Amino acid sequence: MIEFCDLFDKYKLLKMNSTSKWSEPDSAIITNCILNKFKHILEQCILQNEKIILLIDLNIGEFPPLFEALNIAKFFYSLNDILKKSLNYTIIYVKSSSKKAWIDNILKLYTPVRPLKFIQTSSELENELKLISGTKRNGVPREFHSL
Repeated sequence: MIEFCDLFDKYKLLKMNSTSKWSEPDSAIITNCILNKFKHILEQCILQNEKIILLIDLNIGEFPPLFEALNIAKFFYSLNDILKKSLNYTIIYVKSSSKKAWIDNILKLYTPVRPLKFIQTSSELENELKLISGTKRNGVPREFHSL
């Protein structure tokens, strides 16, 4: 699911989270539609000469089955050139150590083209959002200005 949170218009923060219905017969189709919507948003950012911050909240829903997770990683890999031009960085919000281990394993197969930041507590997330909202118009936190 893609969510345009309150900070999207001002700071280009886009939130994605999972579902708990991976066993549904149409889950792969819905995932594909969401990923294509994400690609479209990135392409629009390039046209507008803007970059977004992606927040992936893995605390909502269930982690996808391995096959689906690898398809998602493959999709992100196919977007490498687009991501370089349209993404400032990605925040992965994950409290569960088992979900974090899954992500670490996927990152052995897929190397992000933009910075990645893991956040494990709600206070860390709150601090990150305060940092984002306290920055300049393009939404790049101060710690990433030199990237």
